[in-house]
Amino acid sequence: MHSSAPNSNKRLPSLDGWRAVCIIGILGAHTPLAAGFPGEWERAFLWLFDGYLRVRVFFVISGFIITWLMLAEYERSGTIRLGAFYFRRALRILPVYGAFLLTLALLQWFTPYERTAGDWLRNLSFTSNFSTSSSFSSTHLWSLAVEEQFFLLWPAMFLFFGCAKKLRLSLFLLAVPVCIAPITRSLQYLYPNAEGWHLLYSHRFSPLHFFDALALGAIFAMLLKHKDAQLRAGLLGSPRAVFIAALTLILTPHVLRQLMLLGPFTVPFASSAQCFGFAVLIVQSVIAPSFGAYPLLNHWLVCRVGLLSYSLYIWQQLFCTHPEVFGLPPVWWMTVPFWVLPAIAAAFLSYHGLEVPFEGLRKRFRR
Repeated sequence: MHSSAPNSNKRLPSLDGWRAVCIIGILGAHTPLAAGFPGEWERAFLWLFDGYLRVRVFFVISGFIITWLMLAEYERSGTIRLGAFYFRRALRILPVYGAFLLTLALLQWFTPYERTAGDWLRNLSFTSNFSTSSSFSSTHLWSLAVEEQFFLLWPAMFLFFGCAKKLRLSLFLLAVPVCIAPITRSLQYLYPNAEGWHLLYSHRFSPLHFFDALALGAIFAMLLKHKDAQLRAGLLGSPRAVFIAALTLILTPHVLRQLMLLGPFTVPFASSAQCFGFAVLIVQSVIAPSFGAYPLLNHWLVCRVGLLSYSLYIWQQLFCTHPEVFGLPPVWWMTVPFWVLPAIAAAFLSYHGLEVPFEGLRKRFRR
């Protein structure tokens, strides 16, 4: 089995493949919401596709990559330029995000499609994860809000506490959201209708329920940088056993949830267990991309889907919205299974028309 130390200056292997796995899972999870979906297929899709889990895996990947990039910047320059970091982040997120919101504005202007002032305010301020009533076509933006809320905090803490050189302190700071998330998920289950500041735990998309996934990604990035040999020994000493154990952490909570069993375990801990399992698989695939099925994650076609994943995630919700919302008749390209085709086309145009040009600009602000 071939393994090599990840290069801080190069694109990490396997991550685009994991993004592809996630976005395919999300498309599958959203398919039952599209027009023309056969009701008798719903149970099978619930077993096969867990959209919330795929979003959490995106969070793990994001936490891992952002932390890895900050560590690489510190290694090169001896510091982290927060202004440049946030500007690069804006160039990564805002062009596609802004184009999507502009499209929603045009739809609201020219079609029967409606959005409230509150929807607009929350989307523009990246607080849509606290929305209690939002248009279906933009409900998925909650995940972008959670990410941006985490990345407002973690890079600043990373710089302020000198985390690049302090592994123990970094792990302590990152353990806080990992420990808090099971508590808040339990509170949300017990008190789902709380108001006011209680929205911090009572809303299903509260960042406190999801920061553990981002923090776990960051933890594994720190371990890979500072404890490379030990992490490598742990993940590659018995790679099949590690793979099976991680897969068990992912699949067991999924089965228990579907069967509605062991709620006292699944409500607080299932999501954290699954994210930990995926974090293990992700890092194992980064340091040993030739092991097992991991070469599939690095196949050019899979990587291509992964590259389109951000644009595809942003645009897909428009096309699984029922066409009458926009005043359209039952058009074939917004029904199952064809709705995926215009979503892919929109993502392709978005990636090449917005992401690629701004990527060139982002590179100018990297040291």
